[in-house]
Amino acid sequence: MTEEEDASTRASAPFDAIAADLQRLRIESGDVSYADIAARIARRREAEGASPAGARIARSTVYDVFRPGRRRINADLVAEIVLALGGDEQSARDWRRRCLAARTDRGAVVGAEGPDSDATDTASLTTAADTVRSPSTGAVPSPGQTVSTSPPPSTGIPSTSPTPSAGAAPTTTHADADGPTLATLRASLIVAILVGSVGLNLFGTAVAGELRLPVYLDMIGTATAAFALGPWYGLAVGVSTNLLAALITSPETMLFGLVNAAGAVLWGYGIRRFAHTIPRFVVLNLVVALVCTLIAAPLNGLLYDGDGSGHVTDAYISALRTAQGMWLALFSVNFLASLADKLIAGFAALALARLVAPLRLRDEPIPRLLRPRSARR
Repeated sequence: MTEEEDASTRASAPFDAIAADLQRLRIESGDVSYADIAARIARRREAEGASPAGARIARSTVYDVFRPGRRRINADLVAEIVLALGGDEQSARDWRRRCLAARTDRGAVVGAEGPDSDATDTASLTTAADTVRSPSTGAVPSPGQTVSTSPPPSTGIPSTSPTPSAGAAPTTTHADADGPTLATLRASLIVAILVGSVGLNLFGTAVAGELRLPVYLDMIGTATAAFALGPWYGLAVGVSTNLLAALITSPETMLFGLVNAAGAVLWGYGIRRFAHTIPRFVVLNLVVALVCTLIAAPLNGLLYDGDGSGHVTDAYISALRTAQGMWLALFSVNFLASLADKLIAGFAALALARLVAPLRLRDEPIPRLLRPRSARR
């Protein structure tokens, strides 16, 4: 073997180990064909919001990852292959970290051999080496030093590496040298959505009051958070809205936080377990309107005697109470106003949540109505 062939073999060794372990995983998963793996990856990409054309991947591209003798590897594609073979998100992240560490191993070998490799590959590997630290000392390895990350051949499971990377698990706590971790970015976006949702509720209340509208518009943010993040995030938005409103208006406004909380829970669970189509979504909003009425009407009657809440619907209640009685007037007027309000809030929130859904801020399936139309089939 010539010196050049020996250097090439050493440079591709980390990738050969990955290819061998990935081949073992493919066989253990049922000897899945490369075409089937490509089809599974395409379906997953479409479910996450990619267009059919953008999600497509060639069978030969998938096959190439399993081929020995490679001098570079696509870490993101390896993670997608692991998911297609039945692995979970954590396993995919572990494989991705292993691929990034293997790039660093190759960079160390190339640096020791000399400038025979292409400039682009060397530059990318050198950059990766700057972010990898020794597991024992925490120091940055020298150009000639390698960090072993290959797992025992018998297990077929990728070893984990302390290398910070863009694909690190959301629970990671140490910061990357180039910026915040994925977990930090996710948390920041979630907080921003929650704060914005509370602001949207307060803004809607102010608009309804200023224009004397027969609706409330105080739960659009609650529905948005419940759809995009989950029912308990929506509940937090609803309760926070009423606590802040109580500081601005009157203390009893806090009690109406029960209405916001009930809507959040119903919307959050409803869109995930029931409202998979638009007709069902309309039914969900009707149920939310009814439940909110059953909570709000008694509070209105006990606190304001049915006509002193300060909302424009007070005039309608006063006009009907002589013929229907206070409680019937309260429930009928409140339900009609609530029905219109919840339909407006529900569809407005659905549109907003669909903009946020592709960010995948939570490790859960995206509700069907929040996915792009092509991904619902």
